[in-house]
Amino acid sequence: MHGPGVATLDLSVFKDFVPRNGTRIQFRIEAFNITDRVNYGNPGSALGTSSLGVISSAGPARNVQLAVKFLF
Repeated sequence: MHGPGVATLDLSVFKDFVPRNGTRIQFRIEAFNITDRVNYGNPGSALGTSSLGVISSAGPARNVQLAVKFLF
């Protein structure tokens, strides 16, 4: 049995600042599944059950993360 396809688009942007010699501050934003496409799970494949051929799950929705990192 074949299930629906999966397609996601992830994006990340980083910016580094050097306030002093030997240290660095990094600002970052990361977005996962940026198009917010629904990625359905595979259909049920157990013969003789009411879930045969029924899709009852989906992948995660859009997720955006912001971060600040101090490197020394």
